[in-house]
Amino acid sequence: MDTFWSVDFPTWLVGVGTVGAFGTGGMVLLKEIGRDREREAAIVRQQATTIAAWPARRESPADIPPTISAHLVLNNASAEPVYDVHVSYEPKTAGPVLTDEIDLLPPGRDERELPRSLQETWIKSPNGWVRQGPPQAQPISKPHAEPWAFLVSLSFVDARGQRWRRGTDGSIVKI
Repeated sequence: MDTFWSVDFPTWLVGVGTVGAFGTGGMVLLKEIGRDREREAAIVRQQATTIAAWPARRESPADIPPTISAHLVLNNASAEPVYDVHVSYEPKTAGPVLTDEIDLLPPGRDERELPRSLQETWIKSPNGWVRQGPPQAQPISKPHAEPWAFLVSLSFVDARGQRWRRGTDGSIVKI
């Protein structure tokens, strides 16, 4: 029994400590590898996260009477263009999905017309704004706040040659 306490037990403790040190070092190494992967993924996604599209209404007060028209805003907030852009207009109710293709979207903000069936024009009347087209309900005071009948998604190829999809909810996924 004296041999265990004087020789074997300290040797056993050193062995356990060594194994513990290797285990701790391994966990730290795995954590750093995970962080490196996250950094690499962020670099790969960097340009893709700066590309977006949304519908907008713009007032033209110089028109007589004043009008508000709808258009699509495409924003490339990166320093490089994106290519092969496909815009999808997905109806909130039943109906076909309309698409638009753009060869190149340079850095900056661009505005495009909506497909003909989605275009809308509001005309200022003495009682408020009236939507042009088939008879509508009463004039409204804030057409900018009216909900859209469709959702916008897009896919594109970034400067690295990778295809991305920005969903109708704003999410970005590599495809």
